[in-house]
Amino acid sequence: MAKKQHKFLCLVLCLALVFSAVLAGTVSAFAAAGDTVYVRLNNGWSNVYCYMWSDSLGNNAAWPGVKMTLVKDNVYSYKLTKAFDKVIFDNGSGGNDNQTTDLTYPGKSGQIYDLKAGTWSAYADAPQETTSAGGSTATTSAVQPTTSGGSSSTGTTVYYKNNDNWSTPYCYMWNSNSDNNGWPGKAMTKVDDDVWMYTATKTYANCIFSNNGQSQTTDLTAHDGQIYDGSTWKVYDTSDLRVSSYTADPSSDIYPGMDVTLSAEAKNVNGATVYYKFSVTNAGGGTSVISNFSTAKTVTWTPSVAGSYTIKYDFMDTAGNENSRTLALTVADDSSVTKPIIKSVTPANLNLIKAGVANTVTVTAGGGKTGTNLLFYK
Repeated sequence: MAKKQHKFLCLVLCLALVFSAVLAGTVSAFAAAGDTVYVRLNNGWSNVYCYMWSDSLGNNAAWPGVKMTLVKDNVYSYKLTKAFDKVIFDNGSGGNDNQTTDLTYPGKSGQIYDLKAGTWSAYADAPQETTSAGGSTATTSAVQPTTSGGSSSTGTTVYYKNNDNWSTPYCYMWNSNSDNNGWPGKAMTKVDDDVWMYTATKTYANCIFSNNGQSQTTDLTAHDGQIYDGSTWKVYDTSDLRVSSYTADPSSDIYPGMDVTLSAEAKNVNGATVYYKFSVTNAGGGTSVISNFSTAKTVTWTPSVAGSYTIKYDFMDTAGNENSRTLALTVADDSSVTKPIIKSVTPANLNLIKAGVANTVTVTAGGGKTGTNLLFYK
């Protein structure tokens, strides 16, 4: 009888060990709290957020997730707060081309997701864990984070081109006299040659760059993810196919039938030829191509109805690189506008007018809704 009990007890223990092994295998598919996930920002986004969740633990933050921290070059990181197993990377807005699909995290710290290739791999420069003689774990890293010391990764990020060779530029940010990061601001972190970066702990509307409170810029409107070069804000892009500008003129007070000039500029760092594509999507999701890939950097878009639109600028070069940007525009209804509105002029910019030749100039206008609905031309 005792032998039978002993055999039964052994069987129970074996089953328990098997169950523990299966359970351990299941848990290892999750990333653990404190693990770091990386992403390679090489698909044209200006910002990248990390949204993580699991069915049993909820999510790491409200959508779009937590803004990731720049590590170096175009690599960003996020340290997990819980053992999540699902992840979406996005640029802060979501929707087509603005987020990945639902991804399964590989379950190991130091994994990096390549946004362009859509694959996971081990990040070679991730901190390495070592075990001391006493059994405790320490982490070492050869990579120095490039975010400002003590800053959260959830606030406004700005870059500054240090053309004046200040030893350490400072960034002062504010929303009001009582809502700021304290004059002269925070010391910025060098990220590339004479480019410096600062990430605030929250969202700010304004900023000043200074030499620790001495020489300084004027009051500036802060542009998240962009670089100030001493005169203008520009897209900060470190990819091989770098976007330097994408604009719409006009960008406001747009009405149906008005000509809007769309322009873009990009270059390949190795000199490859760049091609441009312009397309527009209306509020209902319908998309039309204004100009397919060509070397033309400027096109004219004439909206026919009022509404909200998203202009997409696509870039491609002969080296196989791709990049893109989007710009939201609002076309207003002019059915009751009283002021005169010039919508288009032909020839455009009068650039085809010739001396000594009879020329015809055509102007399309709107507005003038003053009761008589008359427009007068001079």
